[in-house]
Amino acid sequence: TSVPFPFGLEQGCSANTKFQLNCTSNQTLIGSPPMQLKVTNISVDEGLVYLDRADDRTSRYYKTNEDEILGYTFMGDTDFNYSEVFGVWKWSVSNISCETAKRNAAAYACISDHSECLPVSQGNVYFGYRCKCSSGYEGNPYTRPGCTDIDECLRPNFCNGTCHNTQGNYRCIGCPYGTYFDHVEKKCIPTQTHERHNIALGIVIGLTIGTGVLALALILTILVRRWKRGIQKKIRRAYFRKNKGLLLEQLISSDESVAHSTKIFSLEELEKATDNFNSTRILGRGGHGTVYKGILSDQRVVAIKRSKIVEQGEIDQFVN
Repeated sequence: TSVPFPFGLEQGCSANTKFQLNCTSNQTLIGSPPMQLKVTNISVDEGLVYLDRADDRTSRYYKTNEDEILGYTFMGDTDFNYSEVFGVWKWSVSNISCETAKRNAAAYACISDHSECLPVSQGNVYFGYRCKCSSGYEGNPYTRPGCTDIDECLRPNFCNGTCHNTQGNYRCIGCPYGTYFDHVEKKCIPTQTHERHNIALGIVIGLTIGTGVLALALILTILVRRWKRGIQKKIRRAYFRKNKGLLLEQLISSDESVAHSTKIFSLEELEKATDNFNSTRILGRGGHGTVYKGILSDQRVVAIKRSKIVEQGEIDQFVN
């Protein structure tokens, strides 16, 4: 068992006789015979001492609720008769308050730099004070120098970057540009592989976005073309009706002999047959239109009359 101050093994090595321990060949004891208990552990930071039976009988820790810290409290400057009660005990170095203790610098127990005074109580009962190292420090506040700085940067997985230890604190800074934190080596290393990965990732993202934009543009183009075709079909159908196309269909269908030998051509077929109404294909001009030489897909040569009528009243004359 480690024996930190204010506990001690010899006279003059402890804060007072109440903290003096008796170390035998195999046990560390506290108290005077026959009322002695075996010390199994001492926590200066928490102000606790762990006690067990000094004999070989089966250990049975005394237990209370959590608010009572599993045991009793003894004061180092007050007579206390150890008994069969054992377990985890709180302790104080004196039965006075922190404010009172600080007024007597010679007797004040918290002598280390970066130490602080803490009150010790059990429920509503105040027992005294003990000492503890300040936040960011560790060690024994009852000795000088007892409280030393904690180097947080030595702790594993404490800072995923560049750690700078300071007195009682630390600073964690992210890895510099061009490096990244390696969780295996626990430090910032150059990002050559990491940069290549980022470049490759950027290329993939760029290609994906570019492909998506091209696909969207292609889809929009197709939709616009289909929309225009639909509009053109509606316009052509309207002109077909306006220019007596329905009448022409009725005339053709009324005569079976004419129906078998007559065909209504689309504008695309007429444009192809006349080479887009090329002027070299003109055969003649009349009052209501121009006649073109047309060559159909089956190589038949036909005359195609293209209307130039601008007045509704002349449509019937053109059809006839």
